[in-house]
Amino acid sequence: MLRLAGTLAYMAWAISLTTPSSKGVSGITDALEPNTIDEQLMVSAIRLWRDYFLPHARAVLRQIGLTQRHANARRVLRWISANGKTVVSLEDIRRDALGQALDAEQTRDLLDGLVKTGWLHKEITNTGGRPRRRWHVNPKLQSISTAESAESAERHRQWCGGDPCRTSRTFRNPPVPPPMES
Repeated sequence: MLRLAGTLAYMAWAISLTTPSSKGVSGITDALEPNTIDEQLMVSAIRLWRDYFLPHARAVLRQIGLTQRHANARRVLRWISANGKTVVSLEDIRRDALGQALDAEQTRDLLDGLVKTGWLHKEITNTGGRPRRRWHVNPKLQSISTAESAESAERHRQWCGGDPCRTSRTFRNPPVPPPMES
């Protein structure tokens, strides 16, 4: 934090040199390099780290080593959350969530992976013909999405000072919940 605060101090000092001074030589000597870091710069450095650099670093680290399968799973979870689904079918996921990017077998493998991680619970119903397969969504997915939306909105209000400034929406990987009980 101290280095970041020091950088902010030098930036503030450099900006102050660009303002014209009518003091002559005393104006130049008053604007010597900073040798202390005041509290305001330290608080600004902490806010910058906490509200900007840390979330971006986490997003980058989440992306390291992720495969297309991970990206598809995250895409499915975002679609389920955005549409408020509590039960989904293979066709829902393949057609609506993934836009038919995967075939039926690949989609089934993806859903099996989401079952293993606890996001979905598979239910097979005998219908006299082909069994009906549905996947129930872990309710924690909706609560995590709602909590993170509120948390990010609050951080946005703090960072922008309440202004409705535009930022791009980023999605985070929700933490893996415990498996659903059968």
